[in-house]
Amino acid sequence: AAKGPAPHLKRAGGTATVKAMLLEWCRFRTRGYQNVDVQNFSGSWGSGLAFCALLHSFFPDAFDFATLDPHNRHHNFTLAFTIAE
Repeated sequence: AAKGPAPHLKRAGGTATVKAMLLEWCRFRTRGYQNVDVQNFSGSWGSGLAFCALLHSFFPDAFDFATLDPHNRHHNFTLAFTIAE
């Protein structure tokens, strides 16, 4: 049986299944973060907050997510890529 945040998704399948599993995992990891609603791999990531939330879910002490401004894309992406490195 599948385990983890999306046990209802089967591991067998093509690219669409893998993409759906990855999207579901991103939703799970970013659930509850203000101004973050991961629905797809395009517009949901535009402000940089989803990327920051994903990183913050693993490294909560790396930065204060609550201080981020959804309108400051450049800062959010710069921070996210710096933390990811």
